[in-house]
Amino acid sequence: MKFQVFNATDGIPATPGSFTTIERAERFIVEFRARFEASGYLTSSCERIPASEIRLEIITSESKKTSKKAKV
Repeated sequence: MKFQVFNATDGIPATPGSFTTIERAERFIVEFRARFEASGYLTSSCERIPASEIRLEIITSESKKTSKKAKV
């Protein structure tokens, strides 16, 4: 199973690739937020927010299929 981190704040994938374990995806989230601790995160709508408010979700290929079905 593959895991992808989705940036729900901006509505885009947080990384172009995927991870082979959920632990690695979780570690990516911690590292991603850490990059913005000092300066904050500039959203796609040009709003600066604290790193703790960046909404990141781990999704799998199954959850993508489920969400597509739910939208239909």
